[in-house]
Amino acid sequence: MKKLIGIILCLFTVQVVFSQSILKYRTPIKLKTENILKSNEEIPVRMVVAEDIRDSSGKFVLIASGTPVECKVYSSRARGLGKAGAIRIYPVSVISVDGQNVLLEGAFCLYGKNRKPAALGWGIGSGLTFLPGVGFCFLMLKGRQAVVPVGAVLEGFVTMNTYYIDAK
Repeated sequence: MKKLIGIILCLFTVQVVFSQSILKYRTPIKLKTENILKSNEEIPVRMVVAEDIRDSSGKFVLIASGTPVECKVYSSRARGLGKAGAIRIYPVSVISVDGQNVLLEGAFCLYGKNRKPAALGWGIGSGLTFLPGVGFCFLMLKGRQAVVPVGAVLEGFVTMNTYYIDAK
């Protein structure tokens, strides 16, 4: 009786192990934005998986396209003296087809146009020569804001673990 129970447990374990697909560490995942992001606005980012992520055989889908991705966004506004705005997006996690939380890593950084040389040149140059007093107002010239368009693609990577996903 003990041998029969042992054989049944072994067969069940083998069946469970071989029915799962592997999502390996550092597997690239393409993500895309669904809304426009600007460095001077506090808009939550909406990102989704751009393409299906399949196992190594290409037979099973492990992460479906269109799955929402949790991200952290850090933005800085354009400032005086020509300093440009910046947006930094870090993907955090996505949900696989069997409901597992898959951790991601990666970064997408975009900067606006830096106008520091123009601000300093016009501010100091005109302030000291042509327009004393008023020319220094050019020092308040701001850089350009950073803008991430709709459909911008970011590449994230599976981090921390190798995941065993029950894909059917």
